[in-house]
Amino acid sequence: MYTQKKPQAESIVQEKWWSVTRRAIGPAAIISAAFVGPGTITTASVAGISYQYALLWTLPVAGIMSFLFMDQTARIGIVAKKTLQEALHDLTKGTIWRWPVAILVIAAIGIGNCAFVIGNITGAALGMQGVVGGPIPLWTVITGVVSIAFLLAGSYKLLERVLTGFVVVMSAVFLITAIAIRPDLGALFQGAVLPVIPPDSFPIVIGLVGTTISSYQFFLHSSAAKEHWSTESDLKLARIDYFVSVSLGILISMAIVVTAAALYGTNLTISYGARELAEQLRPTLGNYAPILFSVGLFAASISSAIPTALATGWVFTGILGLNTRLTSLPCRVVMVAFIFVATYFATIGERPLSMILFAQMTNGLLLPIAAVAVLFVANKRDLLGSYVNKLWLNLASGALVLLTLYLGFRSLKDVFSTLLGG
Repeated sequence: MYTQKKPQAESIVQEKWWSVTRRAIGPAAIISAAFVGPGTITTASVAGISYQYALLWTLPVAGIMSFLFMDQTARIGIVAKKTLQEALHDLTKGTIWRWPVAILVIAAIGIGNCAFVIGNITGAALGMQGVVGGPIPLWTVITGVVSIAFLLAGSYKLLERVLTGFVVVMSAVFLITAIAIRPDLGALFQGAVLPVIPPDSFPIVIGLVGTTISSYQFFLHSSAAKEHWSTESDLKLARIDYFVSVSLGILISMAIVVTAAALYGTNLTISYGARELAEQLRPTLGNYAPILFSVGLFAASISSAIPTALATGWVFTGILGLNTRLTSLPCRVVMVAFIFVATYFATIGERPLSMILFAQMTNGLLLPIAAVAVLFVANKRDLLGSYVNKLWLNLASGALVLLTLYLGFRSLKDVFSTLLGG
């Protein structure tokens, strides 16, 4: 499978840094667009309002976790020229693990992502309503139709550019908002570098990590890297891509925490998408606060819905050994059906508790399994040759696998506590 190629001339050294960065940005920008959604906005807002800057450090730590795994998924996609799901299909083919692995992946990614996208589509509709008015159900349907139209265009490059554009919009909205409130820079810096876990804050810590790094991102990034890059020398660009893109996503999340921290000590309750936060900031940001946040909420929501549907299509087809091209019938059927179901539930205003609990449970199970799968494939010399993991990366990734096991256990514990009414 793997054949060693002579490295190309390092022409990127001769380019200006901004030119290299512009050429590099792509697959990881999709990941940033995916993880900065309504869930991130809500969780980050609760973190700021409840604990001010104390939990800021959680986001850079989650970013480092993401860097370590994305380096491996990038190599899987670029060097092995396989997606993570295709590699799992090949490695389990003809074994007793074939269907258990496929069913677990499909259940977790399909049902879990659907529960998330219901929130994404609702969030986009709320954002549009905040900007131009109109009924939520109408904007919900429009959001679903627009998402399907982008996915059926069959152009990976178009999706990449659109989602990168949404990341830029989110960055502008939330960073400008964070700067406008004039935060306490000393306390902000302390919260970003000093790990502390205030009493009763652990669920929020898990939430901040969980909204930043999740199992479907491993599958999505390996697929996008395979689609975008072509040779081993592109690994340099891929590393610039994930470092810049994920750092920007982390910065957006931190900006939301900082903005919400302006209301630390109030009794404000965030129920969805931080729209309440925008209203509370009206004295500071003026009458444009709700509109500003609505634009950010729309960009965050639709830019999360599209790549999540994209990941679902790629995962389903890859794990089943079907055609994974965006223009293929199997991939299109999965993506359209996925958005249609999510739009239906969002339109009728329901997010069934059983679906959400199952999403939590399956994703809690799949995150450590997906992390182990990445680590396993990234050490297959017949796939990656000399690009297999180094010892230090295996040790660091192993520690993170243990952390994801713990997070998965906590997720399952929360689910069972809810089911038992405790």
